[in-house]
Amino acid sequence: MAQPEGFHEVGAPGEPAFYPGASNFLSPAPESVNFETAGFYRDHEGVVHLKGMVTPASDQLLFNLPAGYQPPTRKLIELVASCRCPGGRHTVTVQIVGPGVSPDSDGRILASEGPVSLDGLTFRAGS
Repeated sequence: MAQPEGFHEVGAPGEPAFYPGASNFLSPAPESVNFETAGFYRDHEGVVHLKGMVTPASDQLLFNLPAGYQPPTRKLIELVASCRCPGGRHTVTVQIVGPGVSPDSDGRILASEGPVSLDGLTFRAGS
C-alpha cells in the first residue's frame, strides 16, 4: 500500500492561509517546548488528520480546509481539544464546518479559545 500523503502546512505557499489574526502558537521563551505547526492530511480511508498548536483570531477563526478535506455536506463537527489558555489548561471546542452549513463557511475551522492543540483531531471527510 502506498504511503499516505504528507501534511499540508497551513500558511505555506500553495496551502490554505490563516485567517487574519490567527497563527501558529509561538512559545513565549526560546528554551520552551517547540509546538507543532498547523497542518492536515487525508489518509487512504478518507479520514482527515489535524495537527498543530494554533492561536485563533479574535473571532475564533483559524483557517479553511480545501475541498476534499472538509466534512460531509451540511455537517458541523465539534471536537474537544486542549487549550493552553490564560488561567491554565482546559478543554475547548473546535468546530469544523462542512459545505452548505452557512454561506461562505465551507471548511472553516474555529476554536472557542486558544492557543488550542489540533494534535490528534480526526474526522471522516465528505466525498
